[in-house]
Amino acid sequence: TNSRTGAVVWDGALVLANYLAFSHRTLEGKTILDIGSGTGVVGLAASLLGARVVLSDTPDVIPFLSHNCALNRDAANVRGGAVAVAELEWSSFAAQGQTLESSIGVSFTPLYGSSWGDPPSVCGNNTGGCGEPLALAPHSLDIVLVSECVFYPEGVAPLVGTLARLSREFMKSSGFMLVSIEHREGALNQEAEQIFFKQIRGRFDVLKVASGDFDPDWQSDDIGVWKLIP
Repeated sequence: TNSRTGAVVWDGALVLANYLAFSHRTLEGKTILDIGSGTGVVGLAASLLGARVVLSDTPDVIPFLSHNCALNRDAANVRGGAVAVAELEWSSFAAQGQTLESSIGVSFTPLYGSSWGDPPSVCGNNTGGCGEPLALAPHSLDIVLVSECVFYPEGVAPLVGTLARLSREFMKSSGFMLVSIEHREGALNQEAEQIFFKQIRGRFDVLKVASGDFDPDWQSDDIGVWKLIP
């Protein structure tokens, strides 16, 4: 279930987080959406590099994610970043049944921590008195992060549909996506990986990150990172 997979810091997440730190150094001024965030380690790493990050996952994972957000928000703020948490169901979002709207601009709803840098327990869904409102306007995303989300064949179509809608409606023309996947020997895992790459080709330009772009201490032959360009 999502609550079980979302409570694990997966190796692919660590590789992607360290890739951001090693290759990008700073993400100051970038607006980033991390989908299927789980523990939030990748998105939190981006916030510590100066980005404004929305961590997102299914409702059962939100308590873990909100807790980790609250623990790390001050460190992100010191480094010029910010972090907030939101629910995002791939199936309903891909089918456009879930909207991205809030009191200002466009945002994920319901929102846990409705201002940049404010913990869920402080703000809830109330933007009053909580600082700068969190808003994801159309074509405002610089980067979408996707780590260890390709597990089972039935989850691929909603994931790809979500990426496709984000690229159409919410990403800047210069935006891109970073996807980390650990190659696993299980038949279902391999099938999911094959379906994923089949479905994204034709929708995105797909570039595999070269081994020289990784921190030598944080790479693995079994884990790849791909850059998707709409």
